[in-house]
Amino acid sequence: MVSISYYFAKLLLKVQIPALKDCQIDKTSHVAAQCHLVDSVVGRYSDVGYNCQIVATSIGSFCSLGANVRIGGAAHPMDRVSTSQVFIDEPNSLKARFAPRPYNGFKKTVIGNDVWIGDNVLVKGGIQVGTGAVLGMGSVVTKDVPPYAVVAGNPAKIIRHR
Repeated sequence: MVSISYYFAKLLLKVQIPALKDCQIDKTSHVAAQCHLVDSVVGRYSDVGYNCQIVATSIGSFCSLGANVRIGGAAHPMDRVSTSQVFIDEPNSLKARFAPRPYNGFKKTVIGNDVWIGDNVLVKGGIQVGTGAVLGMGSVVTKDVPPYAVVAGNPAKIIRHR
C-alpha cells in the first residue's frame, strides 16, 4: 500500500519548474522539474529527465535524457599563470579580478537525433554525439561519440554499435 506521503512527495517534485535561460525548447518536447538549462536548444519530441544541468548545448529530435545528466559547463584556461576565475574578464563568485583577460570557457556541445543518454551521465563541453548513439548510465564522455555507437564507462569507450 502506497502512503499519502509518497504522493505528496511526487506532487512537490512536479511543481518544481525547470530554470531556463536563453533556451529554445520545442513545444513537443518535455523538460522535467529541477532542470537548469542555459543557452541550449531541445529539438522535437525530446525528453529531458529530472535534475539535469545543460549548458551551451544543441539537443536533436527524439532524444531521451535520464535523470541527473550534466552536459557542458565552463572550462578554465590552462595556458595562463593561474586557472582561477579571478584572471578572467567576467563577473565571478569571488568578486575580484586581477589582470583580467577575455576568455570564453563555454564550447558548444551537439547531441544528434535519436540519442539515448542514461542517468548520471557527464558530457564535457564541446563534445559531438552522433545520431542514434547511446551513452550508458554513469558514463563520463570526454571525446566525440560516432553515430550509432553505444558507449559506457569512465572515460566512456565504445562497447558496440546499434
